[in-house]
Amino acid sequence: MNRMRHDADTEQLIPSIFFLLKKWESITWNREARAMNWDQLEGKWKQYKGEVREKWGKLTDDDLHVIAGRREQLIGRLQERYGIAKEVAAREADEFVRALTQENELERREDRAKAARQR
Repeated sequence: MNRMRHDADTEQLIPSIFFLLKKWESITWNREARAMNWDQLEGKWKQYKGEVREKWGKLTDDDLHVIAGRREQLIGRLQERYGIAKEVAAREADEFVRALTQENELERREDRAKAARQR
């Protein structure tokens, strides 16, 4: 009887462990990917500043100078200028940076492929 209950407990526990591991992997991967994307933006701020201005026209030159590619600064200025909640500003900022870095990665891949064809 105890053996059967132990087997049933084990059968329930294993899927739970796998679920938790997948969830943890998703959380940590997203955090690492987000940090990498924001590091890229901060490193190339002068290059991307125009695209930020184009997306959020209410941001002033002073705002862009203060933001300097930093996530929390951008979120704060978006809240201030557009009167939106912090969560909404964070989501918009993260989506923008994700799209921007994906676009940049595609351009780099195309450039490498073009260079390889020319060899």
